[in-house]
Amino acid sequence: MNANMRSHRRIPEILAPAGGMPQLIAAVENGADAVYLGGPSFNARMQAGNFDEETFAEAVRYAHVRGVKIYVTMNTLLTDADLPGAWEAAKQMFAAGADGFIIQDLGLGRMLREHLPEARLHLSTQATVYNLEGVRTAAALGYERVVLSRELTLEEIRDICASGLAEIEVFVHGALCMCYSGQCQLSRAIGGRSANKGTCAQPCRLPYADENGVTAHFLSPKDMCQIDHLGELAEAGVASLKIEGRMKSPEYVATVVRMYRKYLDLYRKKGDYTVSEADRDALLQVFNREGFSDAWYSTARETACGTAAFTAQEIRRMMAHGTPKNTGLYAGEVRRQKGIYADVQTARPIGQGDVIEIRPADGVGRSVSATVTYLEQLQKKLYRLGDIREKVLPGDEVYVIRSAALMKRAAEESLPETRKVPADMHLVAVLGSPARLVMTCSTPEGPVSVTSTGEGPVEPAQKKAAAPARIEEQLRKTGGTPFEAGAVVLDLGEDIFLPVSVINAMRREALDRMEDILGNRTTKQQAACSPVDETALYEELGGKLLQPADLPDAQEMRAFSTVTRGEEDTELTAIAQAAEAGVAANEEQQPVLLNNPGWISRLAAAGIRVYAGAGLNVTNGQAQLALEELGAAVLEPSPEELPKEEVRDLMITDYPIAAKTLKDRKGVVYLVEKDPHSRRHYIRRREGERRMDKAKAGTERCRGKQHI
Repeated sequence: MNANMRSHRRIPEILAPAGGMPQLIAAVENGADAVYLGGPSFNARMQAGNFDEETFAEAVRYAHVRGVKIYVTMNTLLTDADLPGAWEAAKQMFAAGADGFIIQDLGLGRMLREHLPEARLHLSTQATVYNLEGVRTAAALGYERVVLSRELTLEEIRDICASGLAEIEVFVHGALCMCYSGQCQLSRAIGGRSANKGTCAQPCRLPYADENGVTAHFLSPKDMCQIDHLGELAEAGVASLKIEGRMKSPEYVATVVRMYRKYLDLYRKKGDYTVSEADRDALLQVFNREGFSDAWYSTARETACGTAAFTAQEIRRMMAHGTPKNTGLYAGEVRRQKGIYADVQTARPIGQGDVIEIRPADGVGRSVSATVTYLEQLQKKLYRLGDIREKVLPGDEVYVIRSAALMKRAAEESLPETRKVPADMHLVAVLGSPARLVMTCSTPEGPVSVTSTGEGPVEPAQKKAAAPARIEEQLRKTGGTPFEAGAVVLDLGEDIFLPVSVINAMRREALDRMEDILGNRTTKQQAACSPVDETALYEELGGKLLQPADLPDAQEMRAFSTVTRGEEDTELTAIAQAAEAGVAANEEQQPVLLNNPGWISRLAAAGIRVYAGAGLNVTNGQAQLALEELGAAVLEPSPEELPKEEVRDLMITDYPIAAKTLKDRKGVVYLVEKDPHSRRHYIRRREGERRMDKAKAGTERCRGKQHI
């Protein structure tokens, strides 16, 4: 491949998580193109540090100066009462410089589209979009980008990108939800904490007992890692590579972003790359659950949608049944213990300050964690470690779960001002006129230039004329600013005198002004934002509350699943094609109940009467309006609108569950039912459990009334 072809290779952005300002700095300084973060409310990681008004403004300034975009996650479901507060939050963050909003709730999306049309809208993975028809519906609703479900194959991603209907964002690294995002009620059912409201308690990481009494983490997938597939994703047309982890540490963010930046840049330059074992180990070291998987990425489409049972090999590849915590890296085994010291035969280096976990060789008993405060080499690969204050046995396995050296490197490479923005400089100095320095930086909106002028006219040299090399040296002293000198052009008159103090003053002024402009810049869309009649807006919100439509004749309606991949998509394709061709029989003209954004836009446009079911998670009147404007009547609200005791389907997953029933720590038993038309599984309450929970809830409500 020649250099010209390489220079035109499309490179997606690296999108990094930030749960707080240290994580944002780590992401920016290690090469992220964009960062996603949450405000103090209405985001799916309410347990993260998140950003208030002051720290959000600081984050925007820090990122924008360095050419990094900020996307705000407002990816929870909202009630009618929530919408005014969500509007105020979105309006404030857009005015402060937000480059886009990641949204789950279709009502919030409609409100921003109508009243803040300059804002870029991204449809969250919480909306459960997994096919081309879902992207078509998202585009019709005004979304410029769609974050796809994590269950897709490369083939499916490529087909969706080829449509060009919207930008496509995919997850490439980090934790995997066990279920299709947006379709989980398990956390709410067990502990009353809703995943759709930002308070997920992660019940998928808990142990359960199966029907044989075996206890394991049956619902805990391995983390995803697509470091080997960046070129394929770029060639598929993906616009954004998303790293999961708004609850993770700055060191985690720094390490993962640095690795993905390194190999994406190698792909950009060479068209190919091979991940080194050291870099692969760094990703594993910073966090893994029994290794990594690529989820469904390398699976054939037919296999992903097929009905065959999972093989034992597939289950081992995708699931982490042993532990939901960081597994770390295997480092050796214990030879003997003497007091608080353990002699370890190492398979990989162990460093002082490392956090280790010593696990029983027979798998029975409790692991011992310790920080290596003492390290002595006894023989080649035999080391004495301390401080081990609990009993360990010969043969026990040693894992490094936190590398002091890796954490130190991550901290060093996340210091502010590590990442520099190129600033081209053009200095003009001629006799009789003040010297003039023009500084130019590139931004997504185009070049930005500032000019600083020296005091007084340039004077003739009395002894020695100004040396160009000396002037350029002074201009390149950008110091502790976010900038580095790019091209330096000097237009100098003959025999002029230009004091170093004048050069330095012009440089400092230009750098200060450039940082101020970039840090506070607003996009053309933000500058064009028109005032909103908020009185009318609030009247509109109060005048349209959620009110589902009446139930049509069930005998005449065809209902489809929340996830239709496979046979149901084939059937829906036939319905759409027949209607579009005008040859639909009476059966094809029957109403359709859909539980997903997919197919709504196409079927409604073809004249099919569409009803929206519970899977679309409608919780407010604005979401109902958004669907009605597409031609879909809301028949069933989100399960969030039901008492948690009445919700039957608690999880919809494409991941393998090696059990038929699951008993939680409280003794509640859940059924695992397989979809006969796909590999999909459903976790459901047993009818008896539902009745018991409902009766218990009723009793508690009565008790509450008695207290009143």
